[in-house]
Amino acid sequence: MMRTSLAILTLLLLALLAGCGIEKQPLSGDQIGQYWYLEEDPWPGAVKPQWHIAGHRIPTKFTILKKRSADAAIFSLVRTGFEVMQGADEVQVGITPEEATGGANLLRRARLALVKLQANLSGSQSADRWAKAVSEMLVTAEDISRVLEEASGGEAGKSSRTADEIMGYQMLLQVVVGQFSPRANVAFGNLQAGQTALRINDALMDGLLELSFGWAGKQTPPKARQRVQEQFAKAHQPNQAQPAVQDILMQYLREAPPAEGDRKAAQFEMALKVAPMLLEELEDFARQWDKLRSVSLEFRTDGQQTIGSVTLDVEPGQNVRLAMGLMPTLVFTGGSCRITLVPTDDATRETLILFQSQRGGSCEIRYEGLVYALARLVVPVDNAVLREIRLQRHGTYRGWNLTNVELLMNTNTIGQDNRRMYAMHFVQFRQPVRGPFDVDIVSSHQSQSISYLRPAMRYTWRK
Repeated sequence: MMRTSLAILTLLLLALLAGCGIEKQPLSGDQIGQYWYLEEDPWPGAVKPQWHIAGHRIPTKFTILKKRSADAAIFSLVRTGFEVMQGADEVQVGITPEEATGGANLLRRARLALVKLQANLSGSQSADRWAKAVSEMLVTAEDISRVLEEASGGEAGKSSRTADEIMGYQMLLQVVVGQFSPRANVAFGNLQAGQTALRINDALMDGLLELSFGWAGKQTPPKARQRVQEQFAKAHQPNQAQPAVQDILMQYLREAPPAEGDRKAAQFEMALKVAPMLLEELEDFARQWDKLRSVSLEFRTDGQQTIGSVTLDVEPGQNVRLAMGLMPTLVFTGGSCRITLVPTDDATRETLILFQSQRGGSCEIRYEGLVYALARLVVPVDNAVLREIRLQRHGTYRGWNLTNVELLMNTNTIGQDNRRMYAMHFVQFRQPVRGPFDVDIVSSHQSQSISYLRPAMRYTWRK
């Protein structure tokens, strides 16, 4: 959601350079105070939940620590396995910068494969082209899985990858794949290397097949993964199985029933667009692992709902930068910053993301480069510390939809009112349009309003 908001800001600033009718409205007194106010942080008062699966207690806090040696990282991984089996509340694992780089290289490879898949599928009504594109993607997934198999012991000493690369691949793949396929159920630390490889292979195949058949507006056949994996098992190299996998996909595409609901194909098409961007951010983050001390994911409950938080602990004097194209740069400064996600309130339909500075750390939005230097000639945007994001959505997937997004920030100015704010409002009408191969969702009657607020002035762009 943070990236979506920043992308919107980028479009606004580019529009400013084109002189697209910016309205200016002076604010009197403390008028900005009617809009700029921070919600109460529920995290300090929340408690650790007691979670169990099949009678076994599972952790509610996961911490990845930077380790300088591979031996220390491996020891922490082994220790984590014992802690999980004993029902620990919190587990910690270590990873070296070299291992993180190995994982980043893998993420880049996966991202490029998804970009290629999207390009091959975009605008295509051909079943042949669909099957070829998906089979090539599955070849890449199989090759990635075989990297993990090399760490299972059967191929010891024969791998062309370093131990650091393999360890990094395992660590990051378990995290990424666990999000990519809900059916993966990849337990952290309680699988041997070979078991991890097999489980991740299942997850990758499940996720990609579901994504691909969903894009085509079809239900994923129950035995599709098994048939595909059988072909790869027969092949010495994954690409040797590609023609057979392509034929299997063609057969299943003809036989598969339509997906349930009009939104299915559009959902997966959107997933194909978003996944490469997510992988790029994860790759960029992994390559900066030497600048961090740790990253923690923790869950708590306030009695009514579960609250999640991510804490980034950056080395003193270092900055972790996340940038994508012309979008503003997110910079995590030295120290600790906790990002808390408060789930959607049923009454207000509002979702909150809160940013809490700890030990001097913060998350900053920085406008860097020539584009933003020119934009400041029209609207004086300031680098600022992000404090809160509020998101409200009203409506259904089809029909009228209203979305409000607000970003609350503070600049580092001393002796002046340092409050800054973006308020964005979007209205659209969406309806499904059926095609011969998929279902598209067409938006019409769109209107947008984006405002940037300083203490004495509001700048608004409308479309």
